[in-house]
Amino acid sequence: MMYQLKNITTSVTYNAEELELVALLNSKPFDTWNCKCPLTEFPRGTSTARKNLKDKLKRELLVIQENYCAYCGINFCLVTNSKIHRDHVLPKNTERYRKFTYESKNIVLSCDTCNGLDIKKDKDYVTYYSDDYDSIKTSIVHPHLDNVEEHINLNNSIYAEVVNDSQKGKMSIIEFELNCERNLVLRGKLMQRTTVNTAEEQLVDSIMGHFRQLR
Repeated sequence: MMYQLKNITTSVTYNAEELELVALLNSKPFDTWNCKCPLTEFPRGTSTARKNLKDKLKRELLVIQENYCAYCGINFCLVTNSKIHRDHVLPKNTERYRKFTYESKNIVLSCDTCNGLDIKKDKDYVTYYSDDYDSIKTSIVHPHLDNVEEHINLNNSIYAEVVNDSQKGKMSIIEFELNCERNLVLRGKLMQRTTVNTAEEQLVDSIMGHFRQLR
């Protein structure tokens, strides 16, 4: 399957040692996702421990998300591994959300298109803020906190359709270009055909090759 859009029903669980590391990293008033972990701020070995944690997040999220982008639903088999992003739903480079840098519900895997400069990147979609992450509300469908099926329907059409006039559904469809040509091709192949002949396969491959060249 090349396309599947659904909410993430579970998040990565940290062990006691990882929770201690996360608490330390999240407590700093600067970017701890990419900093060099100076010894004046962190104990020796923090950089290695952080890398292991980030690797774990990517490894386990690939399984949890079943290899699909959290925003557009594209299968990661269509992009190279280097283009699979660990994305922060709430931007990590904003002082207000820095405490959630390693909050597992704030991290998803996305394709480079959805997390690129032309779409999400560091946009702030929060409409209601709380120090309790589970209480935060966003203008887009939050991959961890919302049920996609309550906002967007993809069951009976190649087009992403808004459910019950959902404003979140409308916003996500617009922001992540869910009805762009690339996604329509993929959904058309998946949802409208029980069998795919060679000519159709070649057409899909040709269009996808065109999109890769434009990036």
